[in-house]
Amino acid sequence: MRNGDIVATAHHRDDELESLLWQLATGRALVGIATGRQLEHGRMWRPLLSYQRVDLQCIAHRNDWTWIEDESNQDVSLARNALRHEVLPRLRASFTGFDANLLRLKEPALELLPRKPISAELLAIDGIKVRAWLHAYNITPKNAVVDEIMRQAAARDDAQVCIRVSPRNCVRRFKGMFYVVADAVQNSDISLQVGESACFSFGEVTWIRDKVGLATDTPIRVGSREGGESLLLNRGCVNLSRWFYDQKVPPWERDAWPLFYLDRQLVAVPGLGVSASVCTEGGWVPQWRRFQ
Repeated sequence: MRNGDIVATAHHRDDELESLLWQLATGRALVGIATGRQLEHGRMWRPLLSYQRVDLQCIAHRNDWTWIEDESNQDVSLARNALRHEVLPRLRASFTGFDANLLRLKEPALELLPRKPISAELLAIDGIKVRAWLHAYNITPKNAVVDEIMRQAAARDDAQVCIRVSPRNCVRRFKGMFYVVADAVQNSDISLQVGESACFSFGEVTWIRDKVGLATDTPIRVGSREGGESLLLNRGCVNLSRWFYDQKVPPWERDAWPLFYLDRQLVAVPGLGVSASVCTEGGWVPQWRRFQ
């Protein structure tokens, strides 16, 4: 996705009704489906939310378009499918105007926030702001989760805050900011060639040519921090813990930061530099691009 790109999806009004029922049943706010959200550098757009499923099927039939149905949509052991095939039809049959009545309960559209850390001050007083921020990460939290984030945002700064918001993500706090943090994956027993880019839990390693650095295609081992590491640079020995502190790297990222070894010797740290003991002229230096 590039700047200005748009992906349009065919979500329709029945999808939104299912979402509202699912939110009601699972203790979430009734926010429905947003008409759009950020998607990488572009936008996702849902232009068909005012149409019912049957409307779209008629349009497809009139234009000789093939309607493609995912077989898994018929599996009523899945909660969303049970709502679609069993619960929603009964509610419609039993209550006149059910669709319109449920849609009236929908809360105002969420503000479109960027996918990046946010100030605790903004979250402490506004549950809708919490929901809008998490929506940027495609997370729909339960009311209890929103309440806990607001409580922690109003409390003193504590880097130990860890609030589970989805099966793969937690909300963490550091220096007055809140972060959505994906579960980290350990870097042990990974091999990499010098000059080879790679993605890790919290960032991406790329390489640049410099006056001195690691030799091209040198095989290196990627390990994780254990504590007490230091790197010998031309300007002197740099303690890794102190460097993380000075760079304001959140604690949960430090243990997952990739460290590059030759045999058992630490020879490079992305974003910091290459050990003076192994530098060669015209070599490669690892760079670090942090994920939001």
